[in-house]
Parts: sequence; C-alpha cells; structure tokens
Amino acid sequence: MRRSQKIYLPFKRLIGIFGSIIGILVCSILLWWWVIPVNAIVTKGHPFFIRHRIGKDGKAFRLIKLRSMKNDADPHMAAVNGIAQSQVTGFGKFLRATSIDETVQLFNILAGQMSFIGPRPLIDVNPEDAITIDKRKENGSICLKPG
Repeated sequence: MRRSQKIYLPFKRLIGIFGSIIGILVCSILLWWWVIPVNAIVTKGHPFFIRHRIGKDGKAFRLIKLRSMKNDADPHMAAVNGIAQSQVTGFGKFLRATSIDETVQLFNILAGQMSFIGPRPLIDVNPEDAITIDKRKENGSICLKPG
C-alpha cells in the first residue's frame, strides 16, 4: 500500500462514519415517522427490502433499501428481467424518484460495507454480473467498497 493510501483510506472511512451518522440523524425524522409507516401500509408488509450484493473483494453483504415494490413481487424479477413497473407501488415510484429508498443504505456505510462513492454493488444472483465481477477483478475495482 502506498503512503498516500495509508492516509487516504482511514480518512475516507472517518468521513463515511461521520457522514452516515449525520445523515441518519437528519433523515430519521422523515424516515421513522413518515416514510417507513406509510411504506409498510402501502406494501402491506415489511417496509425494508434486504438483498445480498457483492461488495469489496467479492464478499457478499446485505444491502438495505426501502421496499418500493408490492410485497408479493418476485425479488429476482428486477435482477433478471428489469423492473416490471406494474409491480412498483405508487408510493414506491415516489421513493425511487426522490431516491429516498436509498437513504437507509447509510446503515451499510456506517457498518463499513459500502462507501459514499464507489462502484455499483453487484447482485449475486444475476448471471451477467459474473462477467462484470471478472471485469472488476481485471481492472482492480473489485478491491473497492461499493457506493
């Protein structure tokens, strides 16, 4: 590891920790008191959607998002066939358009599984991502935390 990386990586992690804590505190009013209860009612189920993704060094982790699709929607549908818009709830369209469904990923950043900036986390069930993983190994981006 180069000298610049020895300074940069811990500093980047500190920014991730403090930034995610501030983000969680700021978003907590909106999320916990409005978005999560409404989302639970609209989707008629658990408001969170947890999915296994491929992260740094090819290790799997659990990515947390707010559910934007109907509770009975096939969880692999978006990964394999693209998102079927008929399965997205009206409130889910709002969450996606405003990127509010991504805010709970601050917990993944706080846990050190993701960072604010990085390559897109890969879905572990998508056959096309196997090719992408090989490409990321070739170019070295598999060594980065997803963002």
